[in-house]
Amino acid sequence: MTKILFITGKLAAQALENILRTMEPEFDYELAVMNISVAAFMTVDWIARRLNVTGDYDLVMVPGYCRGDLSAIEALTGAKAVCGTKDLKDIPFYFGQQRISAGYDEYHKYQTKILAEIVDAPLLSLEEILAQAEYYRASGADIIDLGWQANGDFPEVEQTVAALKERGFIVSLDTFNRKDVLRAKRVGFDYLLSVNSHNLDLARELSCRVVVIPDPGGGMDSLERNIAQLEAWGVDYIIDPIIEPINFGFVESILRYRQVRERHPD
Repeated sequence: MTKILFITGKLAAQALENILRTMEPEFDYELAVMNISVAAFMTVDWIARRLNVTGDYDLVMVPGYCRGDLSAIEALTGAKAVCGTKDLKDIPFYFGQQRISAGYDEYHKYQTKILAEIVDAPLLSLEEILAQAEYYRASGADIIDLGWQANGDFPEVEQTVAALKERGFIVSLDTFNRKDVLRAKRVGFDYLLSVNSHNLDLARELSCRVVVIPDPGGGMDSLERNIAQLEAWGVDYIIDPIIEPINFGFVESILRYRQVRERHPD
């Protein structure tokens, strides 16, 4: 039976062993785990100086990112040497089996939607907004988000939203301007970014999905209160724990995302 030596590093060794065992291959194999953490950092010369060959092999497979003249490995082992796949999960495919796809269905059961913001939309003409929206749609965007200036208003919001909806766009409003939101409600839109305790009651007057966020400085406690209130009202919502800028609470905001995922898995 063919015998293959797989050369790898410390971090990838267990994953490689698991993949080979799952394959139930029609060949014998051994792993040579080199004294290096990341297999991709190895070169052929580095391997040749350190590899301790203990058996007879028909094939030696080095990591896919390994660079150098493989004849040095062949001279050392007496076997043909090849570069393997760059991704461990492609090793079964290399040997004629299906690529390992564990977890694929879990990751792909959710369809990610791409939201593209038209910044400072009130400052643009309708023609400019429609042109940007068409560009974003052609680039893969699913939702067109109209962004306001801070504390500004949008006198043409109804006309703009109506024109976008007529052209088949899914429309989001990114504003805390209550009057503009209620005016846009007359023609219908799909998402409101965002609501917290300061404008939460507005969500009851809308038929769209709202994005709920924490209150400024309120952290998880305020976010949970806002979520609970929307639940009580039966309002459809998306949770946005908010990523803070680096050096301004970034790490804490990452942890907040984890907490939200644990508390609200659905």
